[in-house]
Amino acid sequence: MKHLHLFYPENDLALAAGVANYTAPAAAVALRRAGSDLPLWYAGSPSDAFITAGFNAARYEHLQNIFGKLPEAVQEVSGGYAPAPWGWSAASRRLMALYGVEESFLPSDKAIERIRMLSHRRTAAQIGRRLAACMPFPVNPAVEISDIATLEKFLAGTPQAVLKSPWSSSGRGVVFVNKDSHAAAIRNASGIIRRQGSVMAEAFYKRAADFAMLFEMDSDGICRHAGMSLFRTAPTGAYIGNVLASDTEICASLGRYCDTAHLDAVAAALPAILTDIIGKDYSGPLGVDMLVSDNGDIVPCVEMNLRMTMGHVARRFTDRFMALGCKGLYTVTPATKAGADDDFSVFNGRLCGGSIELCRSGAFSFRVSLDG
Repeated sequence: MKHLHLFYPENDLALAAGVANYTAPAAAVALRRAGSDLPLWYAGSPSDAFITAGFNAARYEHLQNIFGKLPEAVQEVSGGYAPAPWGWSAASRRLMALYGVEESFLPSDKAIERIRMLSHRRTAAQIGRRLAACMPFPVNPAVEISDIATLEKFLAGTPQAVLKSPWSSSGRGVVFVNKDSHAAAIRNASGIIRRQGSVMAEAFYKRAADFAMLFEMDSDGICRHAGMSLFRTAPTGAYIGNVLASDTEICASLGRYCDTAHLDAVAAALPAILTDIIGKDYSGPLGVDMLVSDNGDIVPCVEMNLRMTMGHVARRFTDRFMALGCKGLYTVTPATKAGADDDFSVFNGRLCGGSIELCRSGAFSFRVSLDG
């Protein structure tokens, strides 16, 4: 089946709003427009299509001459495509319908609400509890708190903590707490509880590395491992970029900070845990964000993203478009020069050096730069 892809990075915010007619903040809309052509690089098949905000046909032809057949850029479809938005919400379902996806291919209200509830951060806490019961190392899952008295008790026993909104996106809705900021954190958490019903609370860890394990949920409800993601974040937790390297190289990099046998234990346990929790309620890509602390502890479920992720983009780009053995960095940053020139080299249809802009217009830069 051919798929119609839609880059919709504000989906987590749309889930928090819970409405079909969601209006995202201007920065999120700008990110979506700038990255509308990103599915060109991560779509599952060259026979797929993706919704574009305005594509450069000459460059598209140039890229096809270099890399072979690529997914088609369209602004609407007449039917025959299965929808593949960045993530599912009432808002993304509405957009897919507006772009021409047949009603029979779209998830029901009940299915969307189930995905919304699975995307609540309490699911990450549930995964953490399941891992705590079977890992050969200590796991300290997040807890869900819905009243201020309980939160004050938690903060009194956790000198450095992180509070998170049940639904938020890329560093938004995340509050870092220390002994000097308890009062401000309580005020902030009160607002989160009022708007979303609870707040997620967990211990703060000083990071040595941020990474994720990537998975795919099949339509029959079975989860399979889909690779590794090593990424970089700002101090606020906002995403900056991904290391482009093989899974073997990523695991070797993480081995500088932690026991790789513990990584293997997490990777072995998660597919069954995710199959049990998610089942047939969602099919498609997902990622479980993790970290290694500065003392070598693995925190095996910081977030669970029930959607396409930048980690999947990086993994698919590396596997499909980069020459074997090459490494690099994929970054998403505010654009300093719209339409910056490409300067890259290719061998046998695969990138082997230089730098390429994946999406060439807009307020954000989606760039791949190879080492060397």
